[in-house]
Amino acid sequence: MKTITVKELKKVLNQTLAEERALDVLREETTRNLGPSVITEVKLDQLAENINDRMDVLERTGRELRQGFRPATLLRFANNPNPEVRRLVVRLLPEKFARNFITDRDPYVRHAAAKRVPLSLVKEMLRRSPGDDELHVIYRSRRLGEAAEVSIGERLKGNVKVPNSPELSDFTYQLLAQKAISDYNSNIEGQWDEPFVVRYCASVKATTGIQYEPARLWKAIQQRLTDRDDRVLERNSLKESRVSYNELGEDDAYEQVDPVTELVESNISSHEYVTRANRLFSIRESIMPAGLRKYRMTEGLSGDIMIPCTGKLPFGMGMTPKTERALDMYVNKWNDVQSRRGEPVRIGWTPNTMSIGSFSFNVELK
Repeated sequence: MKTITVKELKKVLNQTLAEERALDVLREETTRNLGPSVITEVKLDQLAENINDRMDVLERTGRELRQGFRPATLLRFANNPNPEVRRLVVRLLPEKFARNFITDRDPYVRHAAAKRVPLSLVKEMLRRSPGDDELHVIYRSRRLGEAAEVSIGERLKGNVKVPNSPELSDFTYQLLAQKAISDYNSNIEGQWDEPFVVRYCASVKATTGIQYEPARLWKAIQQRLTDRDDRVLERNSLKESRVSYNELGEDDAYEQVDPVTELVESNISSHEYVTRANRLFSIRESIMPAGLRKYRMTEGLSGDIMIPCTGKLPFGMGMTPKTERALDMYVNKWNDVQSRRGEPVRIGWTPNTMSIGSFSFNVELK
C-alpha cells in the first residue's frame, strides 16, 4: 500500500481548493450574464447542463449574451472530463479558442466548435468524419448563412452579377412573391423583404441548383404589395359608404369584432383565458423538460405539465401593443394557474426574429 506524503496531500488539497474557487467564479459569471434563470448552487456537471439549456433557449429566440463570460474563468475547465462542461467552454470562449476543440472525442463538443470556427475548418472536419450527419447540416447551414451576408443593397441594385435564368417566367416570380407574402402573414414589407429575397435565392441555389434573380423576385414582391394596398384602399372607400348608412341609423352588418380585443377585454378565469388564447394564437405545447421535472413538488401526482413552446398571430394580424398585451396577460395567467397548482415553473414570451408573426416561450424555475 502506497503511503501518501504530506507534500502530496497538500498538493491534492490545493488543487481541490482551486477547483472550488474556479467553480464559485463560474457561478458568479453565470448570474452576471444569465440572471436568476439559471440555478447555480449545484455541482459543476449540473451547472454546465443548466447553462447549456439556457444558451439553447437564447439561440432559438435569436438573442445573445450582453456581456459574455471571462475567458480566464472558462479556460480552467477546458480539459474537464465531462463533455457537457467542454461543450459549454467551446460555446462561450472567444472564437479563436474554438479550433482547439475540433478534434474533441465527443461529437457534441465537435459540433459546438463547428458552429464557430471558419468554414474551411468545418470542411476539414467533414473529411475526417464523413458519416457525421449533424456536421453536414451545420456545414450547409453555415454556407447558406455566409451567402446571405452579401450586401443586400448591392445585390438588388445589380452591382453583384447574377447569371440570368431565362427559363423562369414572370409568372413564376409572381407565384414566389405571393407565397412569400403569405408565409410572412402580409408583414414582409419594410425590413424583411430584402433579407428574405437574398436568403431564399441562396437557399434554393444551394439545395436544388436553380438560380433565381434576387432583383426580379424583389420587384415581384413590391408589385404584389402595391396591388394589395390598392385593394385595401378600394375596400376602405366602400367602408366609408357603409358608415354613412350607419349615421342614418342603419345596422353595420359588415363590422367584425377583433378577436384579440375580445380576448383582452373578456372577464373570464385564468384557466379559460389560457384555453382561448391557445386556440387563437395556435400555441403548441410540449412536455416539461426532464431537467425541470425533478424540481416539481407534485411529481407523480398531477401528471405531466404541458409547457407552451411556440405560437403565431392570427392570419393578417401584426404585432401591435394590443397583441403584446394579450400575450403578456397569457403569460401572467398561465403562471398564475401553475402557481395555484404548486408548480415551481414560470414562462415568458419573446417574438421570433426569424419568422414574422410568430413567437416562442422560455420556461424557468421560480
